[in-house]
Amino acid sequence: MKILDPIRAIFGHKYVWDMHRDKTKSASMSLVDTLDYLKTSATNDSLDSPTFIFSAGWRSGSTLLQRIISSSEKNLIWGEPFGDTGLIESFVEPLRRFTDTRPSKSFYINKYEKDETLENLWIANLYPEIEDLKAGYRAFFDRTFKQSATNRGAESWGIKEVRLDAEYAYFFKWLYPNCKIIFLVRNPMDAFTSYSKYKNWYHIRPQKPVFTVAAFAKHWEQLASSYLKHADDVGAHLITYEDLISKPASIEALMEYLGIELKSSVLEVKIKQQSPQKSYNKLVVGEAIILKLKVQHTAAKFGYKF
Repeated sequence: MKILDPIRAIFGHKYVWDMHRDKTKSASMSLVDTLDYLKTSATNDSLDSPTFIFSAGWRSGSTLLQRIISSSEKNLIWGEPFGDTGLIESFVEPLRRFTDTRPSKSFYINKYEKDETLENLWIANLYPEIEDLKAGYRAFFDRTFKQSATNRGAESWGIKEVRLDAEYAYFFKWLYPNCKIIFLVRNPMDAFTSYSKYKNWYHIRPQKPVFTVAAFAKHWEQLASSYLKHADDVGAHLITYEDLISKPASIEALMEYLGIELKSSVLEVKIKQQSPQKSYNKLVVGEAIILKLKVQHTAAKFGYKF
């Protein structure tokens, strides 16, 4: 027995670990980069134009915006569907593992002729084509959200979320090139003050609670900064809650972007959400300072001052 054999038995091959480190350094974990690599021919694209509302966290007016867009005849916008289960995030996560070298191009079935006999070939790794993967992803959203909306008599559909950053807008654009993307932001101090009476919601349940001002600020910062960075690239309509409720022109701009008629009268209808058993609804000592320190740079870009 060679001297190195016991070491290899416990730790594995050194060259494998060296390759792993190289791959870890070079692998792209950006969903934006991955989806750019996974672009497929336009012949596989959907002509549907769903609407996706991205809100920078909770208590930012996302439900109001959802209601406004739903005021258009036969338009159904789903509200945070299965949100705290991490459904969409978990669904998209595998796509982050794609690079220009993995999976190997030799794994895809299009390397073989359609009439080729496969039983006599090495097919341990045999993958459908990227076009089929994309169609499968879209089929999930079509059946789960589009068909369910159609069953309710809706002619168009969409999703409102408060947990997704702008990278997911690229994902929806990948599936539905004609979709509409709306980014919504509210003054984080006002949003957290409103959220402070709850402090019991989850980004993903139960692994990612948002029970503290630090967690709320981190979430708001990640989402809001991503909206600023990527809005132009995904053709998004960026709007603030403050403009939505105080500037009639903001509704007009929204209608122009979506190409539909909306009812501004929705703004006049106040719908109360059920309050928690213990309601605070005010900041405790130190929360405002912590929030300001963590979000002030991005907040300033939206014109928010504390």
